[in-house]
Amino acid sequence: DYFRWIYEDLRPWRETGITEDMVERAKRTANFKLVILNGKAYVERYQKAFQTRDVFTLWGFLQLLRKYPGRVPDLELMFDCVDWPVLQLKYFRGHNAPAPQI
Repeated sequence: DYFRWIYEDLRPWRETGITEDMVERAKRTANFKLVILNGKAYVERYQKAFQTRDVFTLWGFLQLLRKYPGRVPDLELMFDCVDWPVLQLKYFRGHNAPAPQI
């Protein structure tokens, strides 16, 4: 069930939301931005991703759009396909931990 994991991944920002400023600050380490608007995917590439991580990430979203037409919400996501640590997890653990500010 894809949607369960989408909600779980976004849980840290449930109370505060994700601001446009947060998305823009993520651009410094992102390989690309994916925007889904009205069931269509739009991609803005910033730098080449490691091997084909970007291709398979995008392919997964295209499969979601094809399998669940009209059910994938509008969204804007930044992807860092290098997997370098950006946040120190020790500051964001526990039930009352703050949402990460990227």
